Amino acid sequence: MKLKQLLLSSLLSVGLIFTGCSLDTNNSSSSTNKSSSALDPAHIHFIDVGQGDAIFIQCGDFTMLIDAGDNGKGDDVVDYLKQFDITELDYFVATHMDADHIGGADEVLEAFEVKNIVDSGATKKTTQTYERYVVARDNEGAYYREDDNFTVKVNDNLSFNFIETGDNYSDENDNSVVIEMVYLDKQILFTGDMETQSEMASLDLFRDVDILKSAHHGSRTSSSEEFLDIVKAEYAVISAGEGNKYGHPHQEVLDRYDERNMEVYRTDLDGTIICVIDTKGNISWTTEK
Repeated sequence: MKLKQLLLSSLLSVGLIFTGCSLDTNNSSSSTNKSSSALDPAHIHFIDVGQGDAIFIQCGDFTMLIDAGDNGKGDDVVDYLKQFDITELDYFVATHMDADHIGGADEVLEAFEVKNIVDSGATKKTTQTYERYVVARDNEGAYYREDDNFTVKVNDNLSFNFIETGDNYSDENDNSVVIEMVYLDKQILFTGDMETQSEMASLDLFRDVDILKSAHHGSRTSSSEEFLDIVKAEYAVISAGEGNKYGHPHQEVLDRYDERNMEVYRTDLDGTIICVIDTKGNISWTTEK
């Protein structure tokens, strides 16, 4: 495995294509070899995995999965993707190493060929869930990198900006991988479990977006007033389990959203939520319930 990774890294350094992605020499950006002339609608599936996150993005033949739910939810995520005839993923992103985000990752990595894996990097966690994820990640044969500032350009219409907000916070929620998806003129911000400390330290890294994936399941420890005033999202999506023991989403956060006239979707109330952005940039929503 180490020999294979070394060989593939060497190919990357001279600008050759690896698993559908070519990196520049300073590792600041990457681009897939998907067709730049094709224009397909973007589908974003906020999968109902209870108290956890799993977000599937598909645009044409490009696919990305952000997180994979908690332990016991991996097979549900796999089954959900297979109904769309998915056999491989261009990217799997583990935003951070909490079980409700990586618990199902080993099943996902076993079920699909994954070309690229991005996660939040080293952790102090010693849980069996984390250990299973690392084994599955290392056995996948995908190109692996820790999050940093870089852009994945899928084609002229679709790109993903990975935003480095820091990796040394004592609360690992704040070390979450943060991604801004840009499709046509629309921006969607995926925040993992980023909390107020990271939000406040990184305000200058954010801009207006159309859709906000509510951080930390709508916890009062995220979605600060200052952060919301920067991103100015029209929509918020909260992934939380029905009747969860944490009381997510907290009413304070819902009030902040309401004060800003944000339209809110919740997996605990709506089930799986599908956002479609059509080829003219129009946003529509479908919910399971």
